[in-house]
Amino acid sequence: MLNFRSVEFSDQALVNSYMSRYGGSSCQHSFVSLFTLSEKYGSKICEQDGFLYVLREKLCSPGKRVYLAPMGGGDLKAAYSTLLDDAAAHQCRAVFETVTYEQLTFLREHFPGRFCYTELRDYAEYIFSTKSLCAMAGRRFANKRNEIRSILRTYGDRLEYRLLTSADTDAVLSFSQKWLERNGSVHDAAALTLERKIMQKQLDHFDALSLQGMAIYLDGEMIAFAYGFPLNDQCFDGLVEKASYDIPNLYKLLNWKMSCLCAAPYPYYNWEEDVGVPGLRFAKMEYFPVLLLRKYVVSERSESASAPESDEIPVLSAVPPHPDEELLPRSFSPSADTVSPNL
Repeated sequence: MLNFRSVEFSDQALVNSYMSRYGGSSCQHSFVSLFTLSEKYGSKICEQDGFLYVLREKLCSPGKRVYLAPMGGGDLKAAYSTLLDDAAAHQCRAVFETVTYEQLTFLREHFPGRFCYTELRDYAEYIFSTKSLCAMAGRRFANKRNEIRSILRTYGDRLEYRLLTSADTDAVLSFSQKWLERNGSVHDAAALTLERKIMQKQLDHFDALSLQGMAIYLDGEMIAFAYGFPLNDQCFDGLVEKASYDIPNLYKLLNWKMSCLCAAPYPYYNWEEDVGVPGLRFAKMEYFPVLLLRKYVVSERSESASAPESDEIPVLSAVPPHPDEELLPRSFSPSADTVSPNL
């Protein structure tokens, strides 16, 4: 039985040493996620025999014990077996969440017939070439270039771009609160309220978590902001972005500036999930991701389950698929791509 404990801020270096190397550039596989989403998932950790194990305690229920896939460089099959034994010791079946395609492939190969698999399409992560987002070159980006240029022509020198620091916490939270009050009826108000609590925790540790961000000001007043952090030396993760809807296409300007000012040192930019929000899937696909990082939930079969494992994996989604998404790879293959932030 594993000895799980709560995640403390002092665990940052330990967690990052595993997740930056073995986390597959998923936004869920980082210390920032474990630490700042503790209210949502109640994550606990255990390091043993060269592996990091993560228990999502708040998602556990009678008969079910929820983990992330083990991360480490040793005997991976033995590491999964360790979690299966831990679940059995609690008289539970093991469930693995945020499983990547590589992890799924390993489980199907080494534990045939042991698990049931479901793809959660709404939680697939969109990963882009940062160079592409900065350059916006070619005909496919023509409309977005024109929309950004329209804002720049309209507002000109009245616009100002500032990198965020820890001193901007109050201004960011104030703008976020105004945004929530104005848009809470359109979006999931409960989810947005939880997001604000998470933001508060992130911004309270802005420097210590190595967060980076920027804000757009019009006539000295904040009208948009975004921030994120590097998942590893290849991929930047965009945590939060908010912009006033009073200015058309402002989000497009924010995305471009954030890519150029903060994400530029990293070849890839993770825009996280669409979480089944209508319109958001197509909006993200219109920026032409290089990878759709598919996510799966893997559940241990009960001893009485005798149905053979199917080659087809069911897909759960609240939003219709984009016609181009099946063309995207599911495996993350970092390259030494360089960034040229010119529009």
